[in-house]
Amino acid sequence: MSGYSMHVTGVGLVTCLGSDATSSVAGMRAGLVRRTEIEGVTNWDEEDFDAPAFGAPARDLCDGFVHSAAWVRLAQASIGDLRRDMQAADPREPDRWNDTTLLWCLPDLRFERFGWPEDDVPALLDEWCRSVLARIAGLRLPQDRVEFLASGAVGPALALKRAASLLQRREAKHVLVLATDSWLDRMSVLDLVRQDRLATDERPAGLVPGEAGACVLIEEMSVAQARSVPVRASIAAVATREPESPLPGEEFVREHVAATPSLGRALARVIDEALGAAGLSSLRGDVIVDLNGEEWRALTWGHALPLLHRQLRSGAYRTIVPAISFGDVGAVAGLIGLIAATRAFERRYARGRDALIPLVADDAQVAAVVASAASA
Repeated sequence: MSGYSMHVTGVGLVTCLGSDATSSVAGMRAGLVRRTEIEGVTNWDEEDFDAPAFGAPARDLCDGFVHSAAWVRLAQASIGDLRRDMQAADPREPDRWNDTTLLWCLPDLRFERFGWPEDDVPALLDEWCRSVLARIAGLRLPQDRVEFLASGAVGPALALKRAASLLQRREAKHVLVLATDSWLDRMSVLDLVRQDRLATDERPAGLVPGEAGACVLIEEMSVAQARSVPVRASIAAVATREPESPLPGEEFVREHVAATPSLGRALARVIDEALGAAGLSSLRGDVIVDLNGEEWRALTWGHALPLLHRQLRSGAYRTIVPAISFGDVGAVAGLIGLIAATRAFERRYARGRDALIPLVADDAQVAAVVASAASA
C-alpha cells in the first residue's frame, strides 16, 4: 500500500461548462461542448484564407484579465465553490483556514509564454497571486503557508505528494490543493500558434485552448472525523517521474512526436508504480486521461497501453477524456480528473471503486494518481 492517509473532504471547480463542480462534471458526463471564437486570432483556411480560432473560456470570468490576474479570478471562483460545498456538508462549519497550507499549481512559467524574468518569479507570485487572493478571497494565510508549483500538467500530482508529507509530519492539519491555468490570453494563444499546436480545420490534430480553476481540500481521516465531515474520496497512491532526457523545445510538435516511444514507456512505468502502491494488480474502474487532441499525447498513450495489458485489461476499465468538453486546461487537468472521480464515486456511476488519473506534461514529466471511493 502507499502508506498515504489522504482524503478529499471538499471540492471546488469552475470551467467553461459551469461555475461549480456539480454542473461542470455533469456537463462533461453529458458530453456538452462550449466553444467561442478567440478574438483577434485567426487560422489559415484554404477557402476563406482567414478562419476563426476557437477556445473554451470559463463563462466570461477572465475577460480582460491575463496571467496572474486570470489565475486569481479562477482561484477565487473555485474556492468560492469549495466553501459552498463545505457549508452544504455541515452548515455549522465555519471556514477553517487555521493550520491550512495552500499548494497552488500553475503552468510552467516559461519566459516565451509569459515574459516573466526568471529571477523575479518568486516575488511576483507572492505579490500578484498570494497577496491578491488573500485580500479578495479572505484567505489569511501567512506567506510560509503558501507554496507554488509551476509544473504544468503534473503539478497536482506533485502537490498531492507534498500534501502527504505535510500531513504525515503534522506540519498542516488541512491542505488546500489549488490549480489554475488559462491558455486564452493573447500571449499564450500566440505561443500555441508559433508552435503549431492549435487545432484548426486544416490541422485537426491540435488542442483547443481552455481555462479552469479547481481545488480540493485534503485531510487525514482522523481530522475529518473530528470535524464530523464526510470523506468524499481517498488518495490511494501518487507516482511521478522526471523525463529521461529534456526535450530541446525548438520544434515542439516534431520533437514531442519523436519522443513518444520513450514517453509511453515512462508513462507505463509510472502507472504501474502507482497501481502497485495502491495495492492493485489491475484496474477495474475509470481512467481519466488528459488527451487534448494533440498527436503526441495520443501516441504517448498508445505506446503506454500495450505495456499495461495486465494492469489495464480490456473491458475492465472505462476511458474518460475531460478535454473533449473543457479544452486543454493545462495545470488543472489533474484536479479535474480527481474531482470527476470523486463525483462519480459519490453519485455511484463510477466504473469501479478505483480511478486512475495519468498525466503527461509538456516538459516530458509524467505522473499517475490513483483515487478510491470512500469506505462505506
